[in-house]
Amino acid sequence: MIDSETAVAVGKLVGANAVVVGELTDYVHWESLTGPGSTITFSIRMIDSESSRVVLNSTISRARAYIEPVPNAQLTIKELIESVRKQS
Repeated sequence: MIDSETAVAVGKLVGANAVVVGELTDYVHWESLTGPGSTITFSIRMIDSESSRVVLNSTISRARAYIEPVPNAQLTIKELIESVRKQS
């Protein structure tokens, strides 16, 4: 596990302008009367390596019926990346 301060230090070491840190905050497989599904939530922050200022903060959560957690995570992270691209 890397916290924001450690990530910034590593970013400076490798010469990165910014560092992206994130976490999976919800990962649930569920069953209902209509069938199985899963809920996935990711949160990410982009931190400037020089100032340690958060330049981007985004969270995405998706509950999907009939999709197992791993494929749901893959779809959700693709949506999160697209959301970040639109914000930058």
